Amino acid sequence: MAELPFYTLHAAVLETRGYIVGEANAPSGLHRYEGAGCWTHLGWRNVRAFGLAASPDDPRRLYLAAGNGVFRTNDGGTSWRVLTDWRITEVLDVAVDPHQPVCVYAATAHGVWRSEDRGDTWAEANDGLAPLPFTQSLTVDDRPDGPLVAGTEHGLYCSFDGGRQWSAVGSAGVPIRCVRQSKADLALWLAGAEDHGAWRSTDGGITWAPANVPSADQTFYAVALDPLDPLRMTAAGYRHGLYVSTDGGAAWTRRTMRTPEPIVLALAFDPAMPGRLWAGTAQGLLFTDDLGETWTAAGLAEAVVRALAFFPTPA
Repeated sequence: MAELPFYTLHAAVLETRGYIVGEANAPSGLHRYEGAGCWTHLGWRNVRAFGLAASPDDPRRLYLAAGNGVFRTNDGGTSWRVLTDWRITEVLDVAVDPHQPVCVYAATAHGVWRSEDRGDTWAEANDGLAPLPFTQSLTVDDRPDGPLVAGTEHGLYCSFDGGRQWSAVGSAGVPIRCVRQSKADLALWLAGAEDHGAWRSTDGGITWAPANVPSADQTFYAVALDPLDPLRMTAAGYRHGLYVSTDGGAAWTRRTMRTPEPIVLALAFDPAMPGRLWAGTAQGLLFTDDLGETWTAAGLAEAVVRALAFFPTPA
């Protein structure tokens, strides 16, 4: 069996443990997992950290989406720069084009912004989106000719020209919380919705339909697709446990995480540990090696873990 590449888990965190009015906050913002439940805080204390991305041509170049803008580090987290001005706030997600790493996209409460110079300058990219396009999630297709897909409060949209023009592609009127593409089957996409369960695309994000998850009126804040198994996917959200599919989304099984069920805000399969699933919750981080039958705490206790991502570890 070929040796798997080494990846490092990163988390966007709101740290609430031990807060006392009038005293300094515990370190919120970007954290890097060191193993055995230990984490290293990187950069500023961004109290409202929502999303993160790495540049595919340099894993030391990281981007953080935060309430007060987009941040970038070129050295793995030692030094940071604010990339945006007063026009761009409430940034909820950030994405980098895997084929043109100079192109960076920001999802905000006021729509999508695009940069063609690694975030140094920005332009609005909302043509074709519904008015007041509150946008929570952005994903760039790993295929060279694939779309940029946005999850907005009005539904799902895709763009084939880097956000210059958008088209509605499904779930009209359904607020979308998150959008993810399978790394094992690039035609397969999954989205979590507000009060409308999960939605699935099997044609590269072009058309979408409900994913047949039980309790279809639930809110799913997080979805994940296993990069090592094209048939395995999960969805979770507001206090209703974890839903698991092992057949590409045709059938789903509910797993109890604990009592009371935590609010799950992020999910990520481990690309270097087959079968391991990480869950960021409103009370810390958990992982499971048996698709939710049992769970292990992995630090950040009582913290709100808003986003999880695995990035290649720099040499």
